[in-house]
Amino acid sequence: MAIHGELVARTILIIVFVFAVFGKARSYDAFVGFTQSLAPLVKRKNMIVPVASLVVAAEIAALVLLLRGRWQGHLLAAALLVVLTCGVAASLHRNLPMTCRCFGKNGELRWHHLVRNGVLLIAAVSGCFARFAAQPEGIGQAAGLDVAAGLVIGLAITRWDELAFLIAPSSRRTPAASGRRPT
Repeated sequence: MAIHGELVARTILIIVFVFAVFGKARSYDAFVGFTQSLAPLVKRKNMIVPVASLVVAAEIAALVLLLRGRWQGHLLAAALLVVLTCGVAASLHRNLPMTCRCFGKNGELRWHHLVRNGVLLIAAVSGCFARFAAQPEGIGQAAGLDVAAGLVIGLAITRWDELAFLIAPSSRRTPAASGRRPT
């Protein structure tokens, strides 16, 4: 049986990965859009489709493991988030014109994507560690609240771009102001 923190973390990750997989794989056009968004970061052009396919497959695998309540789901989610976060950081550091296609949307990568991925990485790692912590008494009574909290947080994370805009609208830059070429 899951303990409080693990169930919240697992629910957050399940919601996020459901939206992520659906956003990338809901149609051929969605997958092509995701694949094309990776082009500035993948040096060998013949590797873009395999890399995109591997990302989606890893997200599906993490989702299945998380749905089954396996700690390996947290571990795979954490590993995937580290790789994706490194990709975002590299894109921002090199000032590459990349878009975030995480949840089927098409927005320019920004620094707040690193924060979002960091929050998700904390959820994945803490969920993995929480699986091995001592289980407190009365866990069954709070499971519904844990799932509800995870749902709210997970849904909020899938709307991260909109929330970031509301919190800091002045951080929105035009392509000319950011030094990036319009795409």
